[in-house]
Amino acid sequence: MRVILTVCTGSGEGLHIAGIAPVIITIRERRSADGLDLHIPIILRDGAVYDADLDRFFLDLPLNGVRSPHSLRAYGYDVVVWLRFLAEARGKTVWSAEHADVAAFHRARRRTDAGFRISATSWNRSVAALEKLYRWAEREGLVASTPFTHRDVWQRGHGGRRARVAARNDAYEQAAKQSDVRFISLEEYRIFRDVGLRGLTVAGAERPGARDRNGARNALFAELLVTTGLRLEEASFLLASELAALFPNTSCHQAWLPLPSALTKGDRGRSVLVPRRLLQQIAAYVGVERAIDPATPMEGYRRLLGDPLQQVQRLLGHASLTTTYLYLDHIATRADTIDAAVEELLALLSDARSP
Repeated sequence: MRVILTVCTGSGEGLHIAGIAPVIITIRERRSADGLDLHIPIILRDGAVYDADLDRFFLDLPLNGVRSPHSLRAYGYDVVVWLRFLAEARGKTVWSAEHADVAAFHRARRRTDAGFRISATSWNRSVAALEKLYRWAEREGLVASTPFTHRDVWQRGHGGRRARVAARNDAYEQAAKQSDVRFISLEEYRIFRDVGLRGLTVAGAERPGARDRNGARNALFAELLVTTGLRLEEASFLLASELAALFPNTSCHQAWLPLPSALTKGDRGRSVLVPRRLLQQIAAYVGVERAIDPATPMEGYRRLLGDPLQQVQRLLGHASLTTTYLYLDHIATRADTIDAAVEELLALLSDARSP
């Protein structure tokens, strides 16, 4: 009897080899756990855990600086693609990989036809994930050495740190430069907010047939990002109670919003300033759109802005005028000047709503 080996590839296709039992390598994005452990992926082989030590690597990721659910998911997919390649093209498992396998992986991922080739940025992300995996395995005694080669480079010091010699992975490629990023203008943002999110016409009138019931919510979410410098993940996990606590300050120029360390990048808690006009808009949304009573116990467990990340993921980021405002406003002697600047910015943002 002929037995067929099926190894899943990223496209869902498989390689069939006669004489070997079927093998299917998959990923489960979540596990039965609480908190951040819920988002730690599991690699499976024929429905069972691929390797106990590999699973331990994923469980250790939060202790090694990887705490974002998005990053954990990305690590899982980068590793599973590597495991599928090893099994299908090289006939190996994770701890038997050598440098020749890395070279073959590079040819398959970066030197194939354009339709199947990944970008240099995606390749470098994959290398970073695998580098962390094999460095961890080396410390744990699972491999004698990593399958990557390294060379010494001179690394400049930043933020008062001294320059030093560092080992650089030879597998890294030259990726897109920071200067290649183009930021949108304030006018482009207005169009995005009013036409793309609110569903209005370019002239600011109601658009016939527009049925997006979440337009006000999504536009308010965008305003929150642009005027405070909040990151996407920080803003999307805000609770109604956290913002409602600021409503008594709507008569002030701005109010501080503290962010817990578990929510911020690098687990460093920080605070952002929310301008008065934005506080008034949020209070109006809570009172009218959601009719949330801040005094009710369940209110603290309800999301104010939902999760509109898919609609605003291409938004400005942090390169905006209010980012400068965020870093300067901690200087008390400049508070009046910055208050006036923020009020002027918010007035400009609201001009597009007037005919």
